[in-house]
Amino acid sequence: MPLQPGQPLLAPPLKRLHPNLLKTTYHLGDSSNHTQLCVTFQSHLFSKSKPSTIIHSGPDASFPALAYLTKEGTFSDNTYVHIPNTVGGGEEGEETVVHFRSNVVSGGGWKNIIHRFSMDLGATKRTEDFEWKMVTFGMKSEDGSYGFELRHLRDGGAPEVVATLGMGKMSLSKKFTWRLVGDGAKGVFGREWEMVALATAVRTERLEIDRLSASAS
Repeated sequence: MPLQPGQPLLAPPLKRLHPNLLKTTYHLGDSSNHTQLCVTFQSHLFSKSKPSTIIHSGPDASFPALAYLTKEGTFSDNTYVHIPNTVGGGEEGEETVVHFRSNVVSGGGWKNIIHRFSMDLGATKRTEDFEWKMVTFGMKSEDGSYGFELRHLRDGGAPEVVATLGMGKMSLSKKFTWRLVGDGAKGVFGREWEMVALATAVRTERLEIDRLSASAS
C-alpha cells in the first residue's frame, strides 16, 4: 500500500532497488518485490522554483510528493527541502521548508564533507541542528564500506547519530541504504523530520555522485 501524505514514514531501512545512476528515476524499498517510494530527478537549470528532486508516496511518479527539493540558486549546491502538509480530509495546509546547506566545512579534504540543516521541531519546541558527515568506518557491514551519519548537534553534549546513509563501495556503482537509529528511530522528532532526513539523504548521495564523477574525469 502506498504511503500517503500525513501518514508515518514506512519503517527503514530503505534501499535503492535496481540501481542505475544514469536514469532520472529510481525506487526505494526493502526488496525488489516491495517497492515503497519512487524518486525522480528533474533538470531545471535556470529555475529555482521548480522541483529538482521529488520523492513520491508510491512506486511510480504518478503518486503525490511526500517531499521535494528546489535549488537555492542556479550555480549553488544548496537546496530547500519542501514537505507538503495535509490537514484532515486531504485539505492542503502550509508546507514545511528546510534549508539544506552543502559542503559547509572548508578544508580537510573529501573525508571532511559535511552538509547541514536546521529545523523547528514540535517535540522539542525549538530549532535543532543536524549534519550529514562522511564516515569511512563503523557502518553496518551490509551497507558497505563508507557513507554518511546524520548527527543531532545537541547543546552542551556530544552529537548523537540519528540516521545513517550506507553507500556501498567508494565508486559510482555504490548502493543506497538509509536507516534511522537512536532517537531518530524512536519518533522523537516527528514525521516531517523523518521526511527531511530522507530527502537530505537522497540529496547527499547525489552530491557524492557528482563529486566522484568530477574526480574521475
